[in-house]
Amino acid sequence: VASFSVNRVIADATTNTDTTATVATLSDVVSAGDGNLIIQTTAGTLTLNDGTAADDDTAVSANGSGNIRLAALASGTDVLVNAQILSGTGNITISGRRDVTFASTGNVIVAGTPGTIFVEAVDGTIDQGSTLTLRTDGANIILAAKVDVKLGVVDARRNSDRPAALLLQSDGTTPWGDVGVTAVTGSILDNKARVDTERNVWARKLRLEAKTNIGLVDLTVALPLL
Repeated sequence: VASFSVNRVIADATTNTDTTATVATLSDVVSAGDGNLIIQTTAGTLTLNDGTAADDDTAVSANGSGNIRLAALASGTDVLVNAQILSGTGNITISGRRDVTFASTGNVIVAGTPGTIFVEAVDGTIDQGSTLTLRTDGANIILAAKVDVKLGVVDARRNSDRPAALLLQSDGTTPWGDVGVTAVTGSILDNKARVDTERNVWARKLRLEAKTNIGLVDLTVALPLL
């Protein structure tokens, strides 16, 4: 919402637009004091873009242990995540009645334990941009779609293991989270480049379930999963 003002009538019947009659530019959805955030549409698609105040590639940010729920409830409606969704240590749920699409800078990040991530496309597909990440600090992540799941990066490592790009958790007392991916009637597919050094999933335990294919794109193996 851009800045706007009104003409405030003062005691001598003249008007002014001093600071008390002006609303500053406002964008994004941000909580403080461990506040929860719930944004739901009942009759349309939910689109999440970065605002201009601040211009920080973030659409929704929950402070501390605040939980986030983002949902499009009506039949045939989607959730479009075009900017980051952030929580300190809270849980994040993103639910589209049809599709959930992650594009542009649409990463989903829980900065610290114990917050988890759950993404569901009730009647459709989860489509994650190839360079985008669903990330926790060693907590579980689940993606569930009625049709397909198209993966970028799903990362349930501990923050402490991430800079070294470790293939195994470094400390048994601080395990990574588990990851589950389900495509009820379709396939689990790879949106990343098909090279051996690319990884789609980082997890302690990984569960993949699909009706059609797992990691097949035009009959070519495309998922170097970890």
